[in-house]
Amino acid sequence: MVVPVLYGASNADVAVCETLLHRKPRRGGILLPAEYRDKLMVRFMLRRDLSLASFQGKGLWKLGISAGDLTDTSSTEYDRTVRWAAAASAAGFDGCVWTSRKCNTGNAYVFFGTAVSPLDLEQDPDFAVLFAAGKGLDWLIRFGTDTGVEVRI
Repeated sequence: MVVPVLYGASNADVAVCETLLHRKPRRGGILLPAEYRDKLMVRFMLRRDLSLASFQGKGLWKLGISAGDLTDTSSTEYDRTVRWAAAASAAGFDGCVWTSRKCNTGNAYVFFGTAVSPLDLEQDPDFAVLFAAGKGLDWLIRFGTDTGVEVRI
């Protein structure tokens, strides 16, 4: 069974690293307009507490594994890591949380569409970053400079 998901992040840096830069090399990558111009970063607030499987800290200890076994893996391991998420969904969790491999200053999240509905989330009307132009593009270019990724216009 395929479970629909929504990916999230605890901060803007993690959000960009886990999405726009997900398949980019650590240094020297190029981000083309076709990869960002139709993207929008928004912030959601939770309307209820969610039960998340923890794939970090004590959660990894409880599972008897390390980040290198589950969350700090290459894309070739994706099918194996999806099975952990499927097990979390089957166990009744609303989603999973882990320390971002791409930007370890925050958390990455996956929320299961079978457990979290649009009614559980409220979009923050005061926060939206459109990367196509203006302040959003300026922010993305600065972010690229800080990370060694060339953002082409």
